[in-house]
Amino acid sequence: MIQNIPNAEEHKFKLNTFEVIPGTHLAKALDPITTVSGFCYHHQNIIHPPPESAKDYNLIVNAHDVNDGTIHGMELNDPKRTVFSVLWHPESYRRFPEPGVAEKNLKIVKY
Repeated sequence: MIQNIPNAEEHKFKLNTFEVIPGTHLAKALDPITTVSGFCYHHQNIIHPPPESAKDYNLIVNAHDVNDGTIHGMELNDPKRTVFSVLWHPESYRRFPEPGVAEKNLKIVKY
């Protein structure tokens, strides 16, 4: 993890759009939606996808920023257990005035 991402101001407090990786738990939560938008309030981020050594932990990327590829979600790659995270705040879905954004984020919360 990087503590202060160089382009934090490009993401922080702005509506960002994320591509959801097919086959992930996040993709199942949003099916058939393949992109989702959300507000980020962070200055930290995952530097790069998990290294090969992390495959023992079955960690995979589940979402990234459509503009710059910044990782915005990870999950446990285990079909028997649903464990995923995102770096935006889908639980704040009521604050999204843009059409369709609240509904997509609510799908994540309900999953």
